[in-house]
Amino acid sequence: MVGFVSPLTVTGRTHDLMRCGMVKDSAWCRNADVVRRRGLVKCRASPKNEFEESARKELNEDLEKRFREAEEEMKKQKEGEEKPKDPSIEGMIMKFAGSQEAQDVKAFATAFAIALAFRTFIIEPRFIPSLSMFPTFAVGDQLLVEKVTKHFRGFHAGDIVVFDPPEALILKGYKKGDAFIKRVVGEEGDEVEVKGGILYVNGKARKEDFIAEKPNYEWGPKIVPDGMVMVLGDNRNQSYDSHLWGFLPKKNIIGRGALKYWPPGEFKSLIYSE
Repeated sequence: MVGFVSPLTVTGRTHDLMRCGMVKDSAWCRNADVVRRRGLVKCRASPKNEFEESARKELNEDLEKRFREAEEEMKKQKEGEEKPKDPSIEGMIMKFAGSQEAQDVKAFATAFAIALAFRTFIIEPRFIPSLSMFPTFAVGDQLLVEKVTKHFRGFHAGDIVVFDPPEALILKGYKKGDAFIKRVVGEEGDEVEVKGGILYVNGKARKEDFIAEKPNYEWGPKIVPDGMVMVLGDNRNQSYDSHLWGFLPKKNIIGRGALKYWPPGEFKSLIYSE
């Protein structure tokens, strides 16, 4: 039980204050000094317990104050992180430009541009969708088509070429993006004829050990016009080629077959030599 009395009417506990004046080093006396400074005497059953209670109270208040300060500091830091330093578009761009994500994007864009340029102007892979070039190619085989030599070297008999469909095929419903693959059998100015299962160029029979079977049709003779070539499939009787839709403009040729790389067991060069 705690009682409060005026300093002018101290009774019953005066001997305690006097006692504290005698033992100044004790916690009890220090507590009593505080009481005097406040102009008030607190009377408790145990002055030592009163001091401990006061100390705990002050410690709790100090801890609460520090906790509030730390909480406010954390709140300020969080607000600072969430708030953009520069809300302008320029600031956002500058911030992104210096990030690791930007470096990754630059590396990807560079690699993509190189790969795209390489595929567009130098070489690209192609796969075979039909049996028109069997036995040279089966369905699913893959080859590399090079696009460089067509700019300084003409197309010759025996070359395997990949080309965009000419106007005759567009009129029959094919799209410009549809690519065909055939073998050149006649160059511009050549006289081409097919008879008796044999291909004749300029009156000479061609030796063709790469075809699936002898052609069972007759065609020609016809002269290959300027800027054109004649192309046939190696599977002569199962190929939709020049003997059905006409000559191929050289400008439609995408590139020349250079290398068959799939399947791995049939890896070989496609450069033809008689």
